[in-house]
Amino acid sequence: MTVDRFGVPDNLLGPHHEDFFGLIGRITLLSALLESRAFSLLQALGNYAQNQNAHYTMSRIIKEAQKELEAHRAVIEPVERAAIDAFLSAASDCAKQRNVYVHSLWPVQAAGTYYGWTFAPRGTPTRSTSHVRLSREEVIADLNRIVSAIGLWDRAWTAVSGRWHIQVGERS
Repeated sequence: MTVDRFGVPDNLLGPHHEDFFGLIGRITLLSALLESRAFSLLQALGNYAQNQNAHYTMSRIIKEAQKELEAHRAVIEPVERAAIDAFLSAASDCAKQRNVYVHSLWPVQAAGTYYGWTFAPRGTPTRSTSHVRLSREEVIADLNRIVSAIGLWDRAWTAVSGRWHIQVGERS
């Protein structure tokens, strides 16, 4: 049995090229950063305490942030709303794709192609499997979409941080 340079046997994950693991690792870590930014935006939109809502999933964070944005529509300028909407929309798209990478198994394929599969999500009528076949370029494009979504953060954050939510008062 052979192991990789970190001691992981090849029969567990397969002898993927290190670029594959680098891509999946970057997608995972940047997705965590994106989730943290979305969480901070929700906290600012709702003027919540720092630890409130900490248990929310990414999809719930986005859904609740959209509710808060709608609830405060009257006090947020249209250009600021657009910046927040753009960030939340991009974050939502990235979170869905992140789940494909993180929850799938990736058996080794021919050079330059990746094949992932996982069981269908809970709530699916039958416990089937979900499959995805991607090129290296498609994985890199998904990685770049996460980077772009994080890039939208500054405008969204500037729209809410330390400004209008103070004017609407404390939460009860």
